[in-house]
Amino acid sequence: MILNSKNLHAGVEKLKEEHVGLVVVINKYDGIDLPKSACTVLVIDGLPDVRRKIDKIEESALQGSELVLNNKIQKIEQGMGRGIRSKDDYCV
Repeated sequence: MILNSKNLHAGVEKLKEEHVGLVVVINKYDGIDLPKSACTVLVIDGLPDVRRKIDKIEESALQGSELVLNNKIQKIEQGMGRGIRSKDDYCV
């Protein structure tokens, strides 16, 4: 199943109800809650692109700075948090 901004909500609800198999979430994982067996293996292939012009300018101007690095680390942590939400969840 491939999820994007158009079918994300319905796809996440299906994941919570039944085993789906391989699911690809395209460029969107903020706010997705995948508890228990809904996500046991998570692969993050790159980071979401910066969309807003002001963010692109900031990233370009501050390239290599600690601020840009911290923003990237935060995005990775958010992605990792999709599979592990509580002490009862497990994910690799």
